[in-house]
Amino acid sequence: MVAVCVKFSHQYAVKHQEFGKISANHKDILRQIINLARSHMFARLFTDHPRSVGETYGEHALMALNFSLRMLLASIACLIHAAIPGLFTKTGSTIITGLHHDMVLHRQRKKTPQVEQSAVVNR
Repeated sequence: MVAVCVKFSHQYAVKHQEFGKISANHKDILRQIINLARSHMFARLFTDHPRSVGETYGEHALMALNFSLRMLLASIACLIHAAIPGLFTKTGSTIITGLHHDMVLHRQRKKTPQVEQSAVVNR
């Protein structure tokens, strides 16, 4: 829908600019359409996914950074383990297991109260 509005507004602007016929009112309408498209794009890029997992943007950013750092540590441990098999024999798998617990199991529990609330409301 937004893409169609943006495409239409762009085609409209190009068509009327060619003839120099864009009035101030039309320019204002085009600005509003473009601002609406940008705000929708902002929401899609920055807030839709965090909301889908029950987090704010800030909470999601901190969790993603935490996961990233833990994966980096696991990667470094696995690189060292590849060169020296006697070191870090369980570090990578332990970190991955913890990540799975936090990413998958923890988030499912976090979403559960919302589902239960909606089930109660529907009864």
